[in-house]
Amino acid sequence: MDLSKFNTQNLITKVRAKPRYRNHSNRKPYQKPKELSVVDPQWEVLDPKPDIHALYKEFNVKFFKGKLPEVDLKWSNRVTKGSGITKRTTTGKYIVRLYKPLLDLRPRSTTVEILLHEMIHVYQLTNGRKDWEHGPTFHYHKRRINKLTGANITAYPDYEEEYDLLKRHWWQCNGPCGEIERRTMNRPPSTKAHKRKCGGKFIKISDPEDSPSKKRRKV
Repeated sequence: MDLSKFNTQNLITKVRAKPRYRNHSNRKPYQKPKELSVVDPQWEVLDPKPDIHALYKEFNVKFFKGKLPEVDLKWSNRVTKGSGITKRTTTGKYIVRLYKPLLDLRPRSTTVEILLHEMIHVYQLTNGRKDWEHGPTFHYHKRRINKLTGANITAYPDYEEEYDLLKRHWWQCNGPCGEIERRTMNRPPSTKAHKRKCGGKFIKISDPEDSPSKKRRKV
C-alpha cells in the first residue's frame, strides 16, 4: 500500500469535512423596530385622515386598559371655538363629537390630542368622578399620556387663529360707521343697539367660495 497517497487523501477528506464557522462577533444584536408615537409627524403621510373609531379602540386599550365603554363618536360640522365635546345623556349614553371644520385646519396630531382629551372625560364620567371637567383627575391623566406619547394634551386648547379663518361670511354696515363684521354663520349681526347708535344696516359683502349664492352667480 502506498502510505503517502493514503495520508494525502485522508488529509484532504478531513479538510473538506471540517465545518466552517462565520465570525458573528461584530454583528449587531437584533433590535425590534421602534413603535411610532401616536403624534409622530410620519402619521401625516402614513395615515393623514385617520379613522377616529379605530383610534378610539386603540387608545382605549393602550392608555385606559380597555375600560372605556363604547361611545357615540362622530365628526360634527358645527363651527365653534371649541374642538370637541363629551356628554352623557339621561339614558346613560356617552356622546363624543369632534368639530371637523376647525380640526381640518390643524395637523393630524391635533385630532389625536383632542380625541385623547375627550377620552379622559369619558373616563371621568364612567368612574363617577366629581371633578369631571378639568380638575385633578383630568390633569393627572393628561400628564400621564403626554409623558408616554410626547403629545400636548391641554385643558383649554386655543385655536383662535383657525377659528378666525372660519369666519367667511362678511357683513358691512351701510351707515356712517362702515363697520365690517366677519361671522361663521350666514346670519347678519344683531342690529338693534347698532342701529340706535349708527342708524345703518348690515349688508352681506362676501360669501365663502363654496357657498350656494356664489355658485349661483358663477352659472
